[in-house]
Amino acid sequence: MSVDDRQRRRESRPRRGLGSPRYLADEIADTIWSWIATGELASGEKLPSERELVARLGVSRPALREAISSLEALAIIESRTTRGRYVADRGDDRRSEQLAAAWIRQHADPELDELRGVLEAHVVSSMSESDAFDAARRARPLIFDQEKAIELRLPAHAVECDSDFHKLLCSYTANRALSSLAEGLIESTRAETRAVYSLSETNRRAIEQHWRIIEALAAGDVAHAARLDADHLLDTVRRYEIVRAQAKRDSLTETAAGGQPDPGSGAGPTPERSKE
Repeated sequence: MSVDDRQRRRESRPRRGLGSPRYLADEIADTIWSWIATGELASGEKLPSERELVARLGVSRPALREAISSLEALAIIESRTTRGRYVADRGDDRRSEQLAAAWIRQHADPELDELRGVLEAHVVSSMSESDAFDAARRARPLIFDQEKAIELRLPAHAVECDSDFHKLLCSYTANRALSSLAEGLIESTRAETRAVYSLSETNRRAIEQHWRIIEALAAGDVAHAARLDADHLLDTVRRYEIVRAQAKRDSLTETAAGGQPDPGSGAGPTPERSKE
């Protein structure tokens, strides 16, 4: 499904009754982000009031506030004292990346990613050769679409493609309980995925890893594809550690120089992106 098709599908969805309570805040955040990504809410534009959003989305105020808080943490939305909430200035990409990196350091759950890696690797390694060929065939359009979304700076679409890709891999099992558990883990880490795709360095790296998994499946090497998939998920955790270590070094350097963190950022010392 192309980016344009995804947008038409999103526009055709009813505004009320978004998903299950467990993932409601994430679904609300994705919906608001899609409005921003497609220009329905422009850069610098004031968000509708809570009352309007609650009525439009058909959700509770607590769920809406949780979703907006996650978007504020990623610098997608900003609060301007008593004036309300606004779509953040897209021109300030560097600050958005800094705050996204800070969110990752605070919210990453390595154990959850490790569990996802184990489950997905098990499913992939159990594929038949024909299933592997079929998975590679069906996955290619998803990653082409993901690349286009990144090129067009539509991270919400990239996140949706990422979710679809991993759910596709997990669909090749007759064990319904295992498939449901894997899908639940994918959904439970959606907010974390959204943060990853707010960082240009990590989203490109993720796409490259997706292509390697597809190549292994196309070659019928399910054992190698399973290892690549597990490594792909755990690589995210390793990169969190790199960012955290860099932030600590920067903090020590700033303290030694007598500097103070920006109190308005809410993120403490600004981490520089690391390169492996």
